[in-house]
Amino acid sequence: MKRIILFRFHKHPLICKNRLKILKKLNPKIPIYGLYGGDKKDFKKYEQILNKYLVNIYQIKGKSSFWKWKNSDFAIGKWYREIGKSVTFDMVYIIEWDLLLLSSVNNIYRNIVWQKGNRNIASKYTYSISLMTFYKFHLRF
Repeated sequence: MKRIILFRFHKHPLICKNRLKILKKLNPKIPIYGLYGGDKKDFKKYEQILNKYLVNIYQIKGKSSFWKWKNSDFAIGKWYREIGKSVTFDMVYIIEWDLLLLSSVNNIYRNIVWQKGNRNIASKYTYSISLMTFYKFHLRF
């Protein structure tokens, strides 16, 4: 199964750098894509600091920072339509910049069952799956 990480961020570039270093160390074979939702004027700074940790950094244009933060589902959809649809993957993990993971994503989400043939999703712990975890299964727009 081909997995990728989509790292969503909009502030605190040094914290983002720290999180990305940890993600890379714990998930060395999983490509990490960036989804920047901050101010347009700050994009170059983030790109300079984080570029070496990310396959690419996608910046949503034409929307306010508040819109990008508040409408994460639409932001992820825009990323998929402009970048993600040309990336080969079966599963994407949406990781927010302020989430500190201390294990690999494969280990953290090991109880999630993926049935590729009919795109059904099941889990032993379905009741505990959050909205953001739902996005981690499959983006279909």
